[in-house]
Amino acid sequence: MEEAKFLGVNRGNLMIVGVIVAICAPALTMIATVIGLFTMMNSSINRLDANITALRAEVAAQGEALAAHGAELAAHGAELDALRSETRKLGEDVDALSADVVELKLDVVQIKGRVENIERRLPDLESVDECLDDLERGQAALNERVDALANAE
Repeated sequence: MEEAKFLGVNRGNLMIVGVIVAICAPALTMIATVIGLFTMMNSSINRLDANITALRAEVAAQGEALAAHGAELAAHGAELDALRSETRKLGEDVDALSADVVELKLDVVQIKGRVENIERRLPDLESVDECLDDLERGQAALNERVDALANAE
């Protein structure tokens, strides 16, 4: 007699397969669960890695932009230093000119004082005119006497 078959498998072999499946099924379920968890973790890690790569690229681009901005700031800093130096030089020139102006003002005050002293020492214009008139009369009188002396001889 032939052994009874179920789905083309001998019933005895089917029992052995059932026992093996009963023993191995929990382990296979655990292995499948662990593999599924590892697959999910790997997917999360891959997404995280893609995000980190994108962030690194963004940070690198921002770093380059910052370096360019730093170079621009350095150039502006050099221009600012040149302007400060020029401003200091102009300030020194202004100080020198201020000192010259003060000296000129002192000279003008001294000159005005001297002119006032000279004006005070000079006689009035009317008295000078009178003196000149007296000198002309005196000269005319001298000329008459000289002529008289010359004729008397």
